[in-house]
Amino acid sequence: MIYINENDDRPLYLQIYDNVRSSILSGAVQKDTPLPPIRVLSENLKVSKNTVEHAYQELLDEGLIRSVVGSGYYVNDISGMRFSFPTEEHIAEAVKQNTDFAQYDFRYSVGDTQHFPWTKWKQYIDDAVLTEASNQFGKYESNKGSLFLRDEIRGFLKRARGVECETEQVIICAGTQYALETVLSLLPAQKKRAAFEDPGYIGMRQVFLNCGFTVKSIGITSDGIDINQLDSLAPDVIYLTPSRQFPTGVTTSLEKRIKILEWAKLHDAYIIENDYDSEFMQNNRVIPSIQALGKGERVIYLGTLSKAISPSIRCAYYILPKPLVEVYEEKYKHYNSALPSFVQLAIANFIKDGHLEKYIRKISVLSNKKFKILSNFLKKYLPKDVETIGSSGTHILVRIRCCTNERELIAFMKERGIGIHGIKKNYNSLKAPENVFILGFSSISEEKIESYVKHLADALNEFISSKQSIGKA
Repeated sequence: MIYINENDDRPLYLQIYDNVRSSILSGAVQKDTPLPPIRVLSENLKVSKNTVEHAYQELLDEGLIRSVVGSGYYVNDISGMRFSFPTEEHIAEAVKQNTDFAQYDFRYSVGDTQHFPWTKWKQYIDDAVLTEASNQFGKYESNKGSLFLRDEIRGFLKRARGVECETEQVIICAGTQYALETVLSLLPAQKKRAAFEDPGYIGMRQVFLNCGFTVKSIGITSDGIDINQLDSLAPDVIYLTPSRQFPTGVTTSLEKRIKILEWAKLHDAYIIENDYDSEFMQNNRVIPSIQALGKGERVIYLGTLSKAISPSIRCAYYILPKPLVEVYEEKYKHYNSALPSFVQLAIANFIKDGHLEKYIRKISVLSNKKFKILSNFLKKYLPKDVETIGSSGTHILVRIRCCTNERELIAFMKERGIGIHGIKKNYNSLKAPENVFILGFSSISEEKIESYVKHLADALNEFISSKQSIGKA
């Protein structure tokens, strides 16, 4: 039975979706069972047709139901699929064992995977496993990865980011850090001087250091790196996240991208373009990748499906300029692909059938909606001592003026069940602020954002009051 709980503050479509989904997964509703027509269900529940359509669309995206033209909606066969439902006891125990747990955690490194069509994805994985099982002679995948997947990624990047390359230039790997490590090994041995964004993602900076590079900091302006520093730094490699610089959220302007390209060509330097967060542009004008602007010359392009699908899939890729392809083929000719063959096949078919781009459009809209909701509630509830100073596709930066010690405030918040995250660790040589924090929103559902912000605001008011009391003492 499908019903609406008047005391449940979740959106109506989500209640309908959860209700039907639970019935299907529990076996209460069997395969081929027809669902109530949209008009009938909307009349019975006293909700709009759009609400029911939204709920049914979510079920369709997950592959739990199917639409039959002229007939209606029917439950799919989900036999063989395994689902687990965590009990309150399981959740409580997990919380108890996790010392880093914060009930209201504004995490920025975790994506929103609840809208991903996991049931449909499982079908692709199952099909890929069966295809591999039917192959009488097992073989290792090419050191560049599956030709099928590389060709699909090439087409996807051409459509989405204007990337110019041939399939032979695309290489599949298990994560962007491993991609960067391989890329750095291809560069001339004498060229070991890198310009790295400051602040910037420490996980990638460490790769440069591990590979023996001298890493020089280059500051961030309102439209990208400070190109006036390039001459004095004289880098052989410039590492950039131009779509969404982490953690500032700055997007490199078109004019500056062109100037960086011109500098690299003039000084025989390479640009490593990590197109991080390019899926989440929040209605900004989409700017072509640097790789596209440079027609693939001097630019090494890095990308990942971790945000678009899931970090657990571990699928990343990089695109080499043609001269480096020859170096790669010689240096790694005895290597095999690190990503399982059946996973590559599943991803390739997923892209080929249009599901990746459909899902990216969906999560981009959802992310933009969450961003607006969070921004409005921050303006409504946060004390005046707090200001918003920047944002990315998945987080907002705030400055808490009275904070003079990042670790102190993080500990204060944690005691109250709130997780906020400072940015000091992302600075290298430039002076790091003690009072700037990241508020991630990807893993927070729309209906819970206001509650999160209210608890944050209450704790901040308490913190500010304590500071004011100390000042008066």
